[in-house]
Amino acid sequence: MKKLLFTPGPVMMSKKVLKIGSNQPMYFRNDKFSKIILECKQLILKFVNAPKNSDLIFMTGSGTLGMEATLINLINNNEKATIINGGGFGERFIKICEKKNLQFSQIKLNLNEILDLNKIETNSKALFTNAHETTIGRVYDLKAIGKFCEKNRMLFCVDAISAFMADEIDMTKQKIDALIISSNKGLALPPGLAIIILSKNAIENLVPCDSFYMDFVSYLNDIKRGQTPFTPPICIIYQLLVRLKEIDKKGVLYYNKKTHYLAKYFRNHIKDLPLKLYSKFPSNAMSAVEITNGEKAFDFINKFEKLYDITLTPSGGDLKDKLIRVGHLGNLSKKDMKFLIKCLKEYFKGIK
Repeated sequence: MKKLLFTPGPVMMSKKVLKIGSNQPMYFRNDKFSKIILECKQLILKFVNAPKNSDLIFMTGSGTLGMEATLINLINNNEKATIINGGGFGERFIKICEKKNLQFSQIKLNLNEILDLNKIETNSKALFTNAHETTIGRVYDLKAIGKFCEKNRMLFCVDAISAFMADEIDMTKQKIDALIISSNKGLALPPGLAIIILSKNAIENLVPCDSFYMDFVSYLNDIKRGQTPFTPPICIIYQLLVRLKEIDKKGVLYYNKKTHYLAKYFRNHIKDLPLKLYSKFPSNAMSAVEITNGEKAFDFINKFEKLYDITLTPSGGDLKDKLIRVGHLGNLSKKDMKFLIKCLKEYFKGIK
């Protein structure tokens, strides 16, 4: 029986992609590697429907590095960011601002509270939000927020780290200026690569960056020749190209629909179990479910993994003992989902 990951990230990877990762990393300061970088760039710009004259950055690090880098390259000490804070990852934008002494205002949302666009301050340079607040499994209406930002001449910056390849992400349609994704979620690759896609508007509004490593200007200069200022995660880049070609054959919409189907299938088949969907606005990427039989979520997850070799994840902070997060991203099938549901039913009936 294979080990199964039903987590928000990392996710199950295909055998083909896994095999590439086992190869010896090759030298990268040459034309061969530059061509790979440039091909990856064009495919990603296509998949997110980036506006004309957009560009992107490949940066070695996690998605959080992409969040911090985007903030410090777009907001200086004399400007302000507005942050939608609906959970732990909205809070992460705030913590970065506090660490960097950047001015910000926040819109604090309760679990199922509808965002009131009239409460958004329009004197900020940019609005930062998660497409999907992964701590509680909630997805936001990016089209409505993007339209508001365009009307009020604010940059619209979106962390789509867990939403890309699960929910609709369309930079042109949703008026997104800066989009942050990473390798280890919808792209189903190992962690280690942050990707930031910038519209022409965002590029023209970059500020002097006091970080040597995270200065977007140097990355944008180097990407022109298919390179990065510092060592990229070489094996992940090779894996990325293969994965992007896989996606290109069927299209992003196919994968969005597949993830939606798995999410719907899971939610429809747990209705007779002591598991309750937490948010009224769930992402396709994962289901955050509340355990209602009195058992602590963290304890349940540990016992469940020992019994079935299936990895689920709790939420963080105050929700650690309340929520179970079940991912639908990556190389998962209906067969895998049926097996998970079978094991859950067996567990709660006390068969094991």
